[in-house]
Amino acid sequence: MKKRMFSLALASIMIIGTLGMTACSSGAEDGKKELFVIQKGDKYGFMDNTGKIVIEPKFQTVGEFKEGLAPIVVEGKWGYIDEKGNTAIKPEFETAGNFSEGLAAVSKDGKKGYVDNDGKIAIELKYDETGEFSEGLAAVKTEKGYGYIDNSGKMAIKEQFTMAGAFENGVAQVTKDDKWTYINKGGEVLYSGE
Repeated sequence: MKKRMFSLALASIMIIGTLGMTACSSGAEDGKKELFVIQKGDKYGFMDNTGKIVIEPKFQTVGEFKEGLAPIVVEGKWGYIDEKGNTAIKPEFETAGNFSEGLAAVSKDGKKGYVDNDGKIAIELKYDETGEFSEGLAAVKTEKGYGYIDNSGKMAIKEQFTMAGAFENGVAQVTKDDKWTYINKGGEVLYSGE
């Protein structure tokens, strides 16, 4: 019994330790070193997989590197840095998400939209909620509910859901009429729970 308790405790410590270290998969798939979030006092930065500090801890908060950029907070505003720690998009947003398919969700004045990797507004900041792009579509929320837009900002699946997940292998899970439902990228119901 004691041996089993020790094994469970050891497994829990290993899981917690693994979850505590966030790897940023920036470029790991194309041969570049991964970057890991580090904390010094109340500031955050990044190290590589050899333990070398690549970006000194100087940010209030950081996100993961995706598509070569990571969201950061400076003086309460969100922006983006590149993998060398240079400002890529000036901190001016209330929130900032990870880049996905060339776009990242940001907000200003309580409304959300998307910027491209140059920091230009690619899709107007007019939504209540925004999700990451996946398979060419992103869930957005308006006063009518959740729907999906394409990367040009055109509504591809009209707002009709109370919740909406990301597409994976051509399927997204949504909630409509208090039921979890699966839809395809054409908005057609594939399965509706009873």
